[in-house]
Amino acid sequence: SPATPASRRSTPVPTAPAAPARQGASPSTVRRRLGQAERDLAAATAGRDALVATMSSTADHRELAELGARVAVAQAAVDEAEAIWLDLAAAAEAMGLEV
Repeated sequence: SPATPASRRSTPVPTAPAAPARQGASPSTVRRRLGQAERDLAAATAGRDALVATMSSTADHRELAELGARVAVAQAAVDEAEAIWLDLAAAAEAMGLEV
């Protein structure tokens, strides 16, 4: 199978908020960025899970290899989104906000 073009990939790439814990960020800004990070993490997780589900329904070794590579990329996106969320959650907690 040819590689899937970027426009057809089912795994969204999380958008990194600018300087999540920078000095001077207002509580409302941190809350907004945290909300976006939660949505990005949910989307990345759903994309990864969809690929894993597709893997379980195919027996073609070539397709499995391609899907395995895509799952690895999707997992990296989940990891990145999670790291962003954790940074923002720590910033929110440091401000006394509920997370």
